[in-house]
Amino acid sequence: MRLALVRQDFDTDGVVERVTERAFEALLERNVAISLYTRAWPQTRLQLVEPVICNPYHLGALWRDWGFARATCKDIRRSQPSLVESHERMLCCDVYRAGDGVHAVWLEEQLKHASASGRISARLSLRNRYLINIEKRLYASPWLRAVICNSKMVRDEIARGFAVPETKLHVVYNPVDQGYFHPRFRAERARMLERYHIDAASIVYLLVARDFVRCDVATAIDALGALPPAAKLVVVGDDPDLERYQERARLHGVAGSRHVRWPNG
Repeated sequence: MRLALVRQDFDTDGVVERVTERAFEALLERNVAISLYTRAWPQTRLQLVEPVICNPYHLGALWRDWGFARATCKDIRRSQPSLVESHERMLCCDVYRAGDGVHAVWLEEQLKHASASGRISARLSLRNRYLINIEKRLYASPWLRAVICNSKMVRDEIARGFAVPETKLHVVYNPVDQGYFHPRFRAERARMLERYHIDAASIVYLLVARDFVRCDVATAIDALGALPPAAKLVVVGDDPDLERYQERARLHGVAGSRHVRWPNG
């Protein structure tokens, strides 16, 4: 049996990629051959995984997504693997992992906080139109056999927006790596609080965000203003518009004694 897994950018430090590598290990032990379709080989430690580099020329995000999907599907139709799991929106997969949720729902949430010019720009965006259209075609594809949803919310959004049978929608939560997240790390609490000048009696909320918009850091800042003074928020991540979030914290009065910390900012 040969499994083809499609992920345009395979970042070995990413949560999904680390989980995927462990799944690869289990599959390789069961004599499943694995082809990984990606733009650049990331030097994964699993030498038995066969990289299939699909990196067609592109300009801009729209051409990038469309070109990668087109080139990958062309090769998949040629090689005919036993099963195709895709983390990208494309029409030639048996299993689709909806890690980014439903684009139309995400876009609607972003427009709630956007300026007038931002709303116009989003509605005119060719990439937004492409993503909404490709999702409709993906969920209607006869090739699609199953959808992996990482939450009940995503499952319900797909069920409401598309005519996908419930039997195809499977909630599979992201696993927790007990080597990284373990009660023994409570011993580090005092040191970390001291490092970021947070009082020991504080209630600390941690938000790790690779994408401040998708992870809705703005709402977390808003919510902090409604909590008791002992509440603190630590945001780990970086964003090109970091100053806007810092200004939002100041406007909500949570940048001082009830503060937001930006370790990577």
